[in-house]
Amino acid sequence: MNTPPFQVMHLLPDISRGGGQAVVLELVANCDRARFQPHVARLAAPDDMAAEFTAAGCVPIDPRERGPGLLGGLVRTIGDLGIDLLHVHSERDRKLGQIAALLRGCRLSDTSTPRGRISNRCTGRIPKSWGVGSRG
Repeated sequence: MNTPPFQVMHLLPDISRGGGQAVVLELVANCDRARFQPHVARLAAPDDMAAEFTAAGCVPIDPRERGPGLLGGLVRTIGDLGIDLLHVHSERDRKLGQIAALLRGCRLSDTSTPRGRISNRCTGRIPKSWGVGSRG
């Protein structure tokens, strides 16, 4: 049985030189592409590591280019790419990632805290009182 690769999106506040970005670059460059297809999205500039991510086979995504707005663009990107797991890496991208994962019904991995965890809570239904409607 040939299983398609698991779609993983790493959400970063930016892709400037830093420890977290270097760790994600190593993950992207060395993951088993038969099992995992990595994607990287950034919330803001700077993006001085863009060439390195691209060379590792993962062109950084700016969700605002897919709009409307940052959240709308992130939700649309997750859906368009069929993301299975959204991985947030810092406090700055945690809340936006949690909301986007909830709206799209994908799993969320949160390593922005010392007790990093994978949450399946984001696969639940969105309350009707939020006015978003159900996911199909």
